[in-house]
Amino acid sequence: LQAACAVLDRLCDCLVRVDEELRFVEPSAALAAMLFVSEDALAGRSLMDFCPEDSSRLSECIKQGRRNTCETTPLPLRTGDGTTFTTNCFHIAFQNSHGK
Repeated sequence: LQAACAVLDRLCDCLVRVDEELRFVEPSAALAAMLFVSEDALAGRSLMDFCPEDSSRLSECIKQGRRNTCETTPLPLRTGDGTTFTTNCFHIAFQNSHGK
């Protein structure tokens, strides 16, 4: 997992880790800068909180990704000043040591 994250971190504008509900697991200075918000503004929030439209279909697409398979999904985002943009979200679902 660490090796994959290191590669993704170099190839992508930002790398974020989310839990099963797509809430941020740890701060991401790069994502905060991209969204024009503070890192604190991401704490306890879901990635979907920054989507400008109904994100239920998008959320399910990301959550239902096949384990250990990299997939990509267009991800519309809204910045802190209300600007919207679309980025490509590369996502991989990994199982932890507890099988989740």
